[in-house]
Amino acid sequence: MSETGVESPLTTSVWHRPLVLEEVKDRLARRQANAAVALLRLGREQRVWPILQHCPDPRTRSYLIHRLVDALDPPRRLRCRLHSGKE
Repeated sequence: MSETGVESPLTTSVWHRPLVLEEVKDRLARRQANAAVALLRLGREQRVWPILQHCPDPRTRSYLIHRLVDALDPPRRLRCRLHSGKE
């Protein structure tokens, strides 16, 4: 209680991130890789290249790399992109 006789408000807040199961992360990564393959098939490669960059959780990138063989028809699209040196 303060000198004026009025109590000061007291608050406490605890925030935490919910635990996301590895199975859920894997499922999301597979879905994102499938969506990236669909974008490749639609000719929207520019939306897919950022997924191939290094990131802390490489799941989506890994799934996409495994799917690229089927996604790129012909594979020269990937080869041209790699040789162009674009980021």
